[in-house]
Amino acid sequence: MLQNEVRNVGLIVNGGIPFSFSLVSPRWAGLAVGMYFAGFGLVGGLFPVVFPQPQLITPEIGVWVSAIAFVFAGICVASSRTPSEEL
Repeated sequence: MLQNEVRNVGLIVNGGIPFSFSLVSPRWAGLAVGMYFAGFGLVGGLFPVVFPQPQLITPEIGVWVSAIAFVFAGICVASSRTPSEEL
């Protein structure tokens, strides 16, 4: 079961790289990927600070936080522009 979860997370993480490339011109592709991985590093560093005892997070809280994050991510994707739409 853990193997499936790790595989699914890998698909999500790796799927964001082409998406970040599609949002910027080739000149800024390195910056886009750097910011993408910096975000993961930031979350990895702040998670233990924000949630010092993650075992206390109930499934209900996890569902609600995940739903909020999903809506927020959807809004970000919907509002993003491709390089051809630049001003």
